[in-house]
Amino acid sequence: LQAVEYGYTGYLPGGLKPVAFIFITVNPEFVDFNIHPAKREARFRNLPEIHAALVTLVKRILAGKNPERAVAADQAPSAGTEDENTAATRPVAPNLLTPQSVIEQNIYPPYDNPSGYDDEQGTENDNKNRKDSRLRYLGQIDTTYLAAIDGSDLVIVDQHAAHERLLFDRLRREPDPSQPLLIPIAFDTEEDEAAALSGSLAILSTLGIDIAVVGPTGFEIRALPAFLHGVSEKELILFLKNTRGSAEELAWRAMSLQACRGALKSGERLDEGSALELVKQALTLPDPHCPHGRPVYVRFSGETLHKLFKRTL
Repeated sequence: LQAVEYGYTGYLPGGLKPVAFIFITVNPEFVDFNIHPAKREARFRNLPEIHAALVTLVKRILAGKNPERAVAADQAPSAGTEDENTAATRPVAPNLLTPQSVIEQNIYPPYDNPSGYDDEQGTENDNKNRKDSRLRYLGQIDTTYLAAIDGSDLVIVDQHAAHERLLFDRLRREPDPSQPLLIPIAFDTEEDEAAALSGSLAILSTLGIDIAVVGPTGFEIRALPAFLHGVSEKELILFLKNTRGSAEELAWRAMSLQACRGALKSGERLDEGSALELVKQALTLPDPHCPHGRPVYVRFSGETLHKLFKRTL
């Protein structure tokens, strides 16, 4: 089940679960049928290999059926619930995404002008300038969505989903080094959680998460990558107690957790410059979905608007 869910990561909004019928043919020597008195459960001895194969298969099928994952207003997925509570009581952050702060965060690296300049590069820059000139910011809706005109289309951007995806992509491009904690974080687990976590310590170490075993079911977190330092102890321990899967899966979940916590929330107001910068970056995303599968923006063409208003062309 976990392998199928991970294969769907980024395709299903939060709260939705995939439905699948899985048939596995495997050598009986690799299956232990003696873990349950009534034979209702079985344990695969080569579970990591089966898990990885299922994840790869699901991702390959989904990518083949919807390679571009373009989001249009008339085919956007149903909205999931935002992982964070709305931030109506949080301080206003008018300059959170000004062009300068975006550059400092490396969310969207500035164009690095080369010393040599040729016609092809000039054409590319001209096209970019023309594209930017087609974009006009309209305003913020319910301190949650950003409305803009892109050419002849109306675009509405979810500020939380857009910022979350940008932060997530930056974390994937630029992994943070591990940093020792001044005070280790100690926690206890159930026996099954301890067994799963103990089997994942080597994988977690490759992600910069250093954990020591201090008892049959006790552990200490001694080092973390910088991007996880903003996550609360409670969330971090919950994440580790549910540790299962490959290094890629764990990295995705950890980075998704931090990106969601660090992103703009519903209820935060943006000035026009910050909002326009976020819209520009959102429209350049190769995959316009947050890590949980929600769309970053929806686009209304003139034809779509005519249909919504029951106009005949």
